[in-house]
Amino acid sequence: MLAFRLVFLIAMVAGLLTAIAVSSSDREANGRASTTAPLPPATFAATRSVEAKLPHDGPIDADVGDMVVLRFTPKQSDVLELDAFGFEQGIAGDVATVVRIVAARPGTFELRLRGAEKTVATLKIAPRKPLSGGTAAS
Repeated sequence: MLAFRLVFLIAMVAGLLTAIAVSSSDREANGRASTTAPLPPATFAATRSVEAKLPHDGPIDADVGDMVVLRFTPKQSDVLELDAFGFEQGIAGDVATVVRIVAARPGTFELRLRGAEKTVATLKIAPRKPLSGGTAAS
């Protein structure tokens, strides 16, 4: 009887590990990042903060390195995603939500609600402006 329990326990652990491996490969195949996976460390600190309320008409302009702070109160629960950055965040309906994204690279990117299949904003990120090295005029 003890041998049977041991074999049963080993089979359960093997099945669990297989299920986890299959689940991980499905996420990678679908191109979706896990919301529980840590994001890669930023290579620079945010230089300024750009704030906007969603949904937003027209582009939200930022520069590379800016912290983009988005405020949103959706009518229903959904997933807010920015595919180009591998970003997705579950959001609850009728709950004020603040989302912070570091503008990591230049380009124009759509911020979408997955379930509603709706673009709520366009993020337009310009290359980082060079710092002026001169001194102030007297």
